[in-house]
Amino acid sequence: MIPLFGQDDLRRRKEINLGGARSASYSDILQEAKAKRSQRHDLKRKQDSATKIQAWWRGVSRKQQTRRDLKQVFVGDVSGLTGLRCLVLLGVDQDALGIWSSAVASGRQGVWLSRMPLTAISLRVDILLHTEDNWRVLLRKTSVLLLQAIASEPESQYAPLHLNVLQLLQSSSGLEYTQYVLDHGFYRLLGDAIQRIPLDSKTSPTLPPLVTLLTTPLSQGSLHAQTLPQVLTHILSIPLLPNRLPLTALTAFSARLPLSSLHVASPAIPSIIADPVLAEPEPKVHLIANLVVLTSPRYSKLPAQALEAYLE
Repeated sequence: MIPLFGQDDLRRRKEINLGGARSASYSDILQEAKAKRSQRHDLKRKQDSATKIQAWWRGVSRKQQTRRDLKQVFVGDVSGLTGLRCLVLLGVDQDALGIWSSAVASGRQGVWLSRMPLTAISLRVDILLHTEDNWRVLLRKTSVLLLQAIASEPESQYAPLHLNVLQLLQSSSGLEYTQYVLDHGFYRLLGDAIQRIPLDSKTSPTLPPLVTLLTTPLSQGSLHAQTLPQVLTHILSIPLLPNRLPLTALTAFSARLPLSSLHVASPAIPSIIADPVLAEPEPKVHLIANLVVLTSPRYSKLPAQALEAYLE
């Protein structure tokens, strides 16, 4: 049929929907609502994430600024009580602990203070001789920080200084500081330090003072029930221990190891074996091997009780 008004008019003709305007179905409305809700959730999640990141960054920035402020106060009062408080709050800060240990070991704590007359420096009391409660609490906490610093970086330039300060603390205060560090991972941390020193680094300046410090609590017979199980667990289980130590340090360690009191550790044998450090067969093998090496020259001198405990 030929259109009455031609093809162009047919294309321009408006189509009439005799069924009325098309209405959206229920499923279309539901899908649209779900899409909008999903968009809102995504936007909310992004905003929440951005807020959390901003809050985290503000916290990090404030923490860094606080640490800078604490360190500045510490450097201004290295040998004072305020400086020691700042040192404890700083935690395992290698540089700050190094400054403090250097000052204590040199016996000239006041040289770190600016604008202080030399006469005042010479009159300052040694930090480690303070007996006031607040000083003793802070020194106990500092001793653990020094141990943690040694364990994490045993070949640091500051490690020998830290060891010397710890030795001074144990020598000048009876059992107070010794007991505190024993209760806070003394042998575990020193064992970690030994293992972090390469096997072929026998000339490390850290090893001699480390062995000296390690054996200091062993001179106290009253502590053997506590020290011997820890030595067996954390020190004698170190792989190739005799090969790690210089000869002089190994000789000193062997001589100071109270093998004649091994029976004191007998009640702790089940807990030693159950310790997570000895959970795998390999550490047990190293423990036995090190015991054999260190004990065999002294078999004839061991009391019957100690020999029986050794054979267990």
